[in-house]
Amino acid sequence: SKTTNKFKVNSKAVGVIQFSDVHFNELVELENNRYDFRVASARVRHFVNKAKSYFKTANVSNVVMALTGDLMNSDRRVDELLNQATNRANATFLAVDILQQAIMDLNEDFNVTVASIIGNEGRANKEMGWSKIVASDNYDYTIFQCLHYLFRDSCVKFIHGDPSELVINVAGQNLLMLHGHGSLRGKLDTCVNQIAGRYSLKGIKIDYVIFGYVHSARVGVNFSRSS
Repeated sequence: SKTTNKFKVNSKAVGVIQFSDVHFNELVELENNRYDFRVASARVRHFVNKAKSYFKTANVSNVVMALTGDLMNSDRRVDELLNQATNRANATFLAVDILQQAIMDLNEDFNVTVASIIGNEGRANKEMGWSKIVASDNYDYTIFQCLHYLFRDSCVKFIHGDPSELVINVAGQNLLMLHGHGSLRGKLDTCVNQIAGRYSLKGIKIDYVIFGYVHSARVGVNFSRSS
């Protein structure tokens, strides 16, 4: 178990820090770009420090860590196998170690809640599946469950639900987390409206959507996509 902190809530605002498409086990060795676990760890630390500075300016007490898929790289193609920092079983524990450090770093100043959905690259099987039993056969899901186990006796909260799409309430707003594969093809504004309409038929109003998948950042009125 981890020793964690619990803070008095001073503001209705809630911070959201999103981790998506980090592809932890990918290895890049180019003259103008390098990526491995050491680089990933340094980037996560820098990202968390920048987020903490921003949250403090907004007088935030509660923070949601949103994991929106592809924490692990695929190994289904030859070029992916040849460009691995390590195999995916070993990489799972390295990824858990980096993310648990990020949680502990955030918890130095904020109450932390972790929510997660799976991406397409982290799936254990070659074929995609959408049923819960098939979708959760995914390294993203495994990493989330390992983190939950590590912090099981702490003040850090974990939100469980549909592994492919998850609606969480953030400061009174319904935030939809998804990865983006399968449901976001074509004009983004139209796709997001269609997804919100699907939830509306269930009586759930979606106020905002966050996703990743295409490795290109965009911030809109109704949605945000991480890089």
